Amino acid sequence: VGGGLTGVELAAELAEKLGPGAVTLAVGPTLPRRGSYPGDPGAGLLPGFRDTCNQPLRNLGRGGVERYARTWLARAGVSILKSWAVPPPADSTLGAKAALPGARPRTPTAAARPQCARSWRDVGSGEVLDGDAAWERAGPEADIRADAVFDCRGIRPTTRQTYTRYRSNPDTGLRVSSFGLPAGVVGGGGWLRVDGRFRLSRPAAAGGAAGGAG
Repeated sequence: VGGGLTGVELAAELAEKLGPGAVTLAVGPTLPRRGSYPGDPGAGLLPGFRDTCNQPLRNLGRGGVERYARTWLARAGVSILKSWAVPPPADSTLGAKAALPGARPRTPTAAARPQCARSWRDVGSGEVLDGDAAWERAGPEADIRADAVFDCRGIRPTTRQTYTRYRSNPDTGLRVSSFGLPAGVVGGGGWLRVDGRFRLSRPAAAGGAAGGAG
């Protein structure tokens, strides 16, 4: 999972070892907001390389890196998934028990796979604000069948997992979650917004300044 340098290299290595049809590389959809600079189309495969976009400069706009990698992977029999692949919630694996104390057990999916494999799901190409919720909505029919999953998405913040608290509703017996950070302080990708003094900060309103929280 992940279409950067690490994901592409690992997919190529596995394809050479396992043969055609054995590897799926989930890179996500092409979206402008995934771009790194003006004109970058935000491709999921090798994002951020200048020669993957339509730049009018010499040697740019020809898709050299992305095109070469895509062609090579296709010839090697690697399937490229251009939609979001999300992992299961922290308390949901192929094991028989929930991983977090107090969490409700979930029904294991794709039980034929080894217990070490996590049940990632294809949640489509739309906006994904909460991976856990998207995973739940997709349901078992969206399971990505795999013997092993390698997460090559790079460094990712665990903001939601760290600041989410769970309690049991005494009336229904169901688990209820609450997010313990002020609204607006979590930015793109789950990173926290801070001001110049590293205090939590909300985005600036039109014509105003951002407010900080101590």
